[in-house]
Amino acid sequence: MNDRMHRILFAGMILLLAAGVTILFTRRQVSDNVAVVVSTDHESPPASPPNRQADKAAIEKLTQEFVKAFNEGDAKAIASMYRAEGEYYDEKTVEPFHGRAEIEKAYTDLFRERPGSTIELANPTIRFLSHDSAMQEGVSQRKTAGSETPARTRFSSHWLREAGAWRVALTREWRAD
Repeated sequence: MNDRMHRILFAGMILLLAAGVTILFTRRQVSDNVAVVVSTDHESPPASPPNRQADKAAIEKLTQEFVKAFNEGDAKAIASMYRAEGEYYDEKTVEPFHGRAEIEKAYTDLFRERPGSTIELANPTIRFLSHDSAMQEGVSQRKTAGSETPARTRFSSHWLREAGAWRVALTREWRAD
């Protein structure tokens, strides 16, 4: 598998994750509001973290949308999951694909070079860095028509919530071997 293809695969995974997070936050209800209590008592146990199930579900849904778009060869749908100034690093390049137009072109080239490619994500994890920031990590397996052995890469995608919608800010991928 060439480097460009790995980059495209990784960017796609990030976009999918960003879409899921966006959906979760847009469906969030008022009852999810959390009160912050400030205490000077240093012996008190820390407050439990806020419930992020809705955010996690939104990112997971966007990730599923990424997989669907990738498997259908829809580069435009994948690029739309990124922030306008989003970046995608594949395993072979030092410089990222920067912005939606470059990311869309990278995926368009991948789908043209390897028609019929499909992707699966193996147990991606999501952790929240802040209220509006999440990191998704996992392993992707891309199958190319005519190849029996899937190409495996690790990926890391940074999701940001802006105006209530989750989008991929940055995706990096590298060899899983």
